[in-house]
Amino acid sequence: MNNANHLLIFARLPKPGTNKTRLIPALGGDKATLVYRSLLNRTLDEARRSAATASCVATICFTGGSTAEAMDEFGDAFTLVEQTGESLGDRLKHATTSAFVDGAKRVVVIGTDCPSLTADDLKAAFQQLERHDLVIGPAFDGGYYLIGLAGKHSSLFDGIDWSTPIVFQQTTAKAQALNLKTHSLRQLGDIDYPEDLLDHRRGTAWTTLPLATDAGKLSVVIPTWNEASNIAETLRRVGNPEQDLEIIVVDAGSSDSTMQIAQQHGCKCFASNPGRAIQMNAGAAIATGEYLLFLHADTLLPEGYRKEI
Repeated sequence: MNNANHLLIFARLPKPGTNKTRLIPALGGDKATLVYRSLLNRTLDEARRSAATASCVATICFTGGSTAEAMDEFGDAFTLVEQTGESLGDRLKHATTSAFVDGAKRVVVIGTDCPSLTADDLKAAFQQLERHDLVIGPAFDGGYYLIGLAGKHSSLFDGIDWSTPIVFQQTTAKAQALNLKTHSLRQLGDIDYPEDLLDHRRGTAWTTLPLATDAGKLSVVIPTWNEASNIAETLRRVGNPEQDLEIIVVDAGSSDSTMQIAQQHGCKCFASNPGRAIQMNAGAAIATGEYLLFLHADTLLPEGYRKEI
């Protein structure tokens, strides 16, 4: 590989129970993997466009299976390399260093969690690396969706608290300490939690998401936290789940029997990040009803409320 621009795509083989694990409580393993496959396929489409427009070598750095499984999954459209290292930092360090050894002058690394990332973003990253030592794409959650290097600088991946809201902050602080000339791309969002799916229920690009909307159906979304004393009567007034009525209870980590009561009632139940707005967004993101009703766990609906709605 003698092209100066190398694009590395960090990907996991799609297997139920191993992909998008933070979506599994809300969607189940199979549907979470379908979401992941949609993200993966879209990322690879943009990578193919980037390979043409930015004249880069595109490599999938895979994990979660054998080389034979990766060949079956990805074919021969990309170079395939298995990830090496225990931590994410170790794997990033090994992959970027190997790319420079193979002759790269500029290396851009992306994951598969960012549905808004485009070939134009990748092209911009390579262009900025002609004038900067480091290019980074900040994510709304405090991490980054892209990192690009114009030299090895492998120490950037040491001592980072991965999967925390300070990854971007720590990385840019390291870059400043190393006197690296840095450029930031536009800020984008990843798909990590159920609430992150909400914006992507719209538009033709996401028709492959395993999240349908049923005409005439009502989805009742109830955010909860230690509501065992209230939830049973609230649910009784809502009614039993049926074809045209879905009840989604999104819990913030109750220490009482809230979840057990909701499960016994037949609700869709899962724990999410705490915060009433976050919980409501998470419920809305997985709802299948045409109509949404957001309900406090201590609110008793009147008889005939569905007719009124």
